[in-house]
Amino acid sequence: MSAKSRTIFRRNIAVGPDPRTRLKTGESPASSLAAFVLMICVCVFEILSAISFANELYAIVREPSLERESDSLNMIEPAVGFMKVPATKYYFPPESIDFIIEKTREIFATGSYLAMGKYGDQFEKEFAQYNGSKYAVTTNSGTGALEIILRAIGVEGQEVIVPTNTFGATAFAVVRAGGKPVFADCLSDLNIDPNDVASKISDKTKAVVTVHIGGLISSTLPLLKELCSRKGIQLVEDAAHAHGSALGGRKAGTFGLAGAFSFFSTKVMTTGEGGMITTDNQDLYEQAMILRDQAKRGGRNFHESIGYNWRMPEFQALLGITQLRSLEYFIQERSKIAKFYDSKLGGIPSLERLPIPAEARPNFYKYVAFLPKRVNREAMHLKTTGFREIRFYKPSV
Repeated sequence: MSAKSRTIFRRNIAVGPDPRTRLKTGESPASSLAAFVLMICVCVFEILSAISFANELYAIVREPSLERESDSLNMIEPAVGFMKVPATKYYFPPESIDFIIEKTREIFATGSYLAMGKYGDQFEKEFAQYNGSKYAVTTNSGTGALEIILRAIGVEGQEVIVPTNTFGATAFAVVRAGGKPVFADCLSDLNIDPNDVASKISDKTKAVVTVHIGGLISSTLPLLKELCSRKGIQLVEDAAHAHGSALGGRKAGTFGLAGAFSFFSTKVMTTGEGGMITTDNQDLYEQAMILRDQAKRGGRNFHESIGYNWRMPEFQALLGITQLRSLEYFIQERSKIAKFYDSKLGGIPSLERLPIPAEARPNFYKYVAFLPKRVNREAMHLKTTGFREIRFYKPSV
């Protein structure tokens, strides 16, 4: 199925605080009570917003005039008082903020390096352990993480197959690493089609990049992995959306040679800006450690290759440590909200929700559904508030 032929209805999901994930910092009973009250308020907001959203969408899609192919939805008006759920709503509980401030003061007091210090090391070790990877490397962004992987593989002058339905950074990283992007179509689950990948493989194909769109790992990924293994081609995961997502109990970033994660502000866990590489390959790990630090050998100003400043500051690492400890809770809350949407939208035959395979555990970075083709999408976008109707991505790469 062509990624360009489908228009997607995407619902952002935001979650609130978790009173159970606390970094024991000796907070007072008053601050604990305040955090608990805040949590209740946020949860009430989320429930009201979800109910309002579901009712609004139900009214729109079930509108009788939609049964006519030519209808432009000009008569549909947004509900009064609709509550918009933002694209993201990151949360750092008070004890996490105290931890971050305390450790930042410690860094300043000791004169420690402000990048690639002990907290960057700690974040790498904790993320690798959580993800089930041997190694993890912090970077300044998810795009940087992906480019480092491609440079380490050696795609310069070679072809890299990427999906048509992805953010531009996936292809940009290939170009900056000296490779040529070759586009393969996507399946109905928005992930790359292994059959189309097979048709695009040439004697210059060096790697395939799969993207876990919306935080869902496709059930066809094992087929893609087997194809790459049989053809001697490296499989790379763009896991920018997929922190904690899993398939068959195996987390994103562990299926291919390496995975690239993003911690941008909109992601399920965030450091504002930042990225992470995961891999079980020691050679790639060592190459990544060199490339992210201007390709310096042994920490000295001696270079055998061209690197870049892809380093993560210690402050971002502190944010990452605290966010990682709340990640499972974030995913649990997003899953609850997604189930609520399912219950409210499941009775609308003309609305096709993105199916979730039984063996998959998405993080619900996005809640995705497909609108009927007969709906005038531009008119709907102009006439409604509280949700966005988009093409992932518009236009497709």
